Formats: sequence, C-alpha cells, structure tokens
Amino acid sequence: SLPLPVSDCIVPAGYALVNTDCNDADAGVHPDVAEIVNGIDDNCNGIVDDVPCITPSGLVSETISESDVALSWTADEGVVKYKVRYKKAGDDDWNTVKSKDNHITIGLLTDNTKYVWQVRSFCGNEPYARSDWSEKESFITASLKIIAESESPTVGVYPNPVSSSAAISLSIPEA
Repeated sequence: SLPLPVSDCIVPAGYALVNTDCNDADAGVHPDVAEIVNGIDDNCNGIVDDVPCITPSGLVSETISESDVALSWTADEGVVKYKVRYKKAGDDDWNTVKSKDNHITIGLLTDNTKYVWQVRSFCGNEPYARSDWSEKESFITASLKIIAESESPTVGVYPNPVSSSAAISLSIPEA
C-alpha cells in the first residue's frame, strides 16, 4: 500500500516546519545566521562560537637584551588567548608560551643568538577555534658587554693614609 498524501498539517508546539533549525524558541538562531561569540550555536552546525579566528599579524620584536625580548602583535576582536612559539634559528624543537594579551616578554635566552618566533590566536569558547601560525619573525639577542681594562671599576679610600675613619667610594663605568 502506498502512503497517503498529507495536504494539511498543524505543527505541534515545540516543533518547527524546518528541521534544520536547532532552537525554535529563538528566532535569531537558525542555519542562515552568522555565528558570533556568545556561548550559543547560532548557525545550528553543532559547534558553539565557531567564528573564524584571524591569524595574528604585525609581529614586532623589541626591547631586546642579552637574555630577554618583548614580543607584540596586532590584537584582534574575539581572541581569547594566544600561543607563542620560539626557537633558536636552525633548531627543530619549539618552546611554547601562552598569553592572554597581544604581547609577552620571554626570558632565559642565550646572548648573541638568532631566534625565530610565531604566534597563533584562539577564539570563542572551548573547544576553541584557532588560527594558523603567523608568518615567522626573527630577532638577535644582544651580546654580553665586555668591560675594557680602562673601564674597570675603581675603589677609592679617603683620606689616604687613613687615620681614625675613612670614606670609601666605588666608581662603575656606565654600560
């Protein structure tokens, strides 16, 4: 027997005419809406806050010393946190650090050494959407300063010869 055609039907309460709409109680939630970061699966694809996560750009290495560097990049809307990876140029293994801001200072670096680094952003709620890694940026840490003999620290004792008391002065040349 063939199924009988239905010519008229009343949609029961709590059901929708379109079965791809995942929240009948909220007209702003349906497959044709753009996803925004709000803790809701706005576009009914089964992923909450799956907004595209922009790859960080505008990478800057500044305030470089013998052992640390301040890194920064352009902040983007919707980013929850960043992951920075860095390594000595030519090494295979990356070191990673996390930052909630679009900048971080990394320490315990080796002096007079070239490093490369990248950053990626994480957006939305867990499970986070993440961007691709940024383009690589590089920096070279400063060399340790060697004090020349003529710049050696000096100590003076006054008066000389000492009688009952003396003043001691210490002079250290500026770097």
